[in-house]
Amino acid sequence: MFDFFIKNDYDIMQKFIDNIKNIEIRNYLYNITTGKGAFKKFNAALLRYDLLKNWYSFRDNKYKNIAKDWCNKNNIKYEEDC
Repeated sequence: MFDFFIKNDYDIMQKFIDNIKNIEIRNYLYNITTGKGAFKKFNAALLRYDLLKNWYSFRDNKYKNIAKDWCNKNNIKYEEDC
């Protein structure tokens, strides 16, 4: 179960980086998010570039979509505002 979240967190992180318009920042984020300590370096860089709020919003939206997809696949009703 834990591996599921690690993989999804990393995938979501990479998708977030894909959406960064500033090429220098995007390339920097790609470079620091490989290998050991990727998440720690990523969070530090987000603070440095004032992107932490954007990240949390992006990540939360992706988590909601994952949950909605799971509910739909399993015929479970959900409320949008939860």
